[in-house]
Amino acid sequence: MISILAGLIASMLAFLFNRFLFSKLGDWTIVYLVPIGEEIFKSGFAYYLGANLVMTHLIFGVLEAGFDFFHSNKLAVVLAVLTHLLLGSLTFYCWTSSNNLIIAIVIAALVHTVWNYSIRRVNYEINL
Repeated sequence: MISILAGLIASMLAFLFNRFLFSKLGDWTIVYLVPIGEEIFKSGFAYYLGANLVMTHLIFGVLEAGFDFFHSNKLAVVLAVLTHLLLGSLTFYCWTSSNNLIIAIVIAALVHTVWNYSIRRVNYEINL
């Protein structure tokens, strides 16, 4: 239950944060700033509330998939869940390996950035 709350709070804050960044700085924030904020919100609230880290990331992904269902293509729905589940698993692995949550968040944010860049690049190539 705590993981649902952590995922919900992280999702709501990330949504507001992402919209603010996008409105002020434009499209490039999706690749370079959104991943940092999302990884901090997901892992930070899981840690702060004592929630299951991977489950918090999964809940976040499910909520993002719900948004994508109405605003994007259906592949984005599936990828939202899988990507955030994998990022949560990566964060957990890095955290337990290094015993340092900040390092784990940085690694996950870097992977998330590469993922967003790749997706944006593929979408750009398809829509040329």
